[in-house]
Amino acid sequence: MDELKRGDVLAGRYRVEKVLGEGAMGAVHLCTDQQLFGARWAVKSVGLAGLGAAEAEEATALFLREADMLTRLRHPALPRVVDVFREGDRHFMVMELIIGETLDDRMTRQRAPFGENELLPILRQLASALQYLHSLSPPVIFRDLKPSNVMVTVDGKVQLIDFGIARRHKPGRKADTIILGTPGFCAPEQYGIAQTEPRSDLYALGAMAWHLLSGQDPALVGFTFPPLRQVAPGCTAVTEAILARCLAFNVEDRYPSAAILLADLEFAGSRDAIKRELELLRKPYVARAPVLSPRGYETRRLVGDAQPLAAAAVAQADTPSAPPFEPVRPITHRAGPALDEARFLRSWLARTFEVWWGPGSIHMPRIIALMLLMTVLLPF
Repeated sequence: MDELKRGDVLAGRYRVEKVLGEGAMGAVHLCTDQQLFGARWAVKSVGLAGLGAAEAEEATALFLREADMLTRLRHPALPRVVDVFREGDRHFMVMELIIGETLDDRMTRQRAPFGENELLPILRQLASALQYLHSLSPPVIFRDLKPSNVMVTVDGKVQLIDFGIARRHKPGRKADTIILGTPGFCAPEQYGIAQTEPRSDLYALGAMAWHLLSGQDPALVGFTFPPLRQVAPGCTAVTEAILARCLAFNVEDRYPSAAILLADLEFAGSRDAIKRELELLRKPYVARAPVLSPRGYETRRLVGDAQPLAAAAVAQADTPSAPPFEPVRPITHRAGPALDEARFLRSWLARTFEVWWGPGSIHMPRIIALMLLMTVLLPF
């Protein structure tokens, strides 16, 4: 089948207007619906021309799996599919039209990394979408979360696009049948060492956020990401701790679920998080190195917060065996616990009294002699 051009009509209904995007296997066109009062749709096509029998079968299977999956999913961050058909050697999928730009295009346009306050609302919406996908039975694993697969509409709504390699989790399987993903963003287990699972998407979310905040290519760092504030100094300690947990190499060390990640993302950027960050900045003697635990609660431990995060309640409900949290006091340059101003003042006064006025003080005879001398000299 020849390349689609403006004016072509598909399935006797969809008139091609222009190309919205192109890829290795196909393209997405803007089409008007001649049977539905000129409604506009995004029509995704996958061509089979030039492919061998095995490749054509694989491409068809991936396309039909994506179409079948999207027709069953219902979430504000997922595109809606209204029609699927085949003409000649091409498969077509008609989806709702999304007016906006991908995160990759936005960073290219603004020629600078994202700001933390700009990115956090996007991450929260993505975590909500992943929470929905992972809550299905069996869970749906997106497997290719990256800036070019996330669109933001003109009103700030996030849309996940390209479910081409998404799959349903199959318990008991040791590895994926086909190794797919984008280097730098996909989790270590996607390289064939284990089966991808919901926490693989959380790793990809962390890698994407690290890339968008730092402007650096995650494919160049392997699986050892530098701390966020080392490459993006303007970010907060709370966000750094969240991404560190998402990017843990071992699956067990990551967030147990997207719900807990979403709760921590809601906390990040809040007034409480900013207050904790300012308290750290006011105390230069406090070491800011995070104290991490295998089960998490990094955000609370990092800022020394005695008040529970919203995520802590979710975590205890999600993992009943999790030990109770014990607040970690800030580390000081001196040995011993850190003292606040009031305790320090009381300790200093008590120590001064003990040294100068306490029993057995070597200064007491000198003080008495000085008082007697003043008594004698004052009348003169």
